[in-house]
Amino acid sequence: MKRFFDLLFSFIGLVVFLPVWLVVALLIVVDSRGGVFYSQLRVGKDNRDFRLYKFRTMRTDSDSKGSSLLARATAVSPAWAIGYASSRLMSFRSSSTSSRAT
Repeated sequence: MKRFFDLLFSFIGLVVFLPVWLVVALLIVVDSRGGVFYSQLRVGKDNRDFRLYKFRTMRTDSDSKGSSLLARATAVSPAWAIGYASSRLMSFRSSSTSSRAT
């Protein structure tokens, strides 16, 4: 019975959100060149690889340019990189301490 409800509500969710996804895809096509979807290889359970597909929200070549952009930003302002890293660390610390409290 649970499997039936899982399939039923998944189908309903697909039907309800399909128009939204079509609008998002159309906006991506109108806004920039390149594909609508971005795929990435990830590692899942039991160390098995799987391909993740999601809407592209950045430029098509941003993953290859990412490290060069970060290097250029730290060369211009090393304080930016330190501030960015410390803010990430602080947000990680606050989220890990709040999860312990609950």
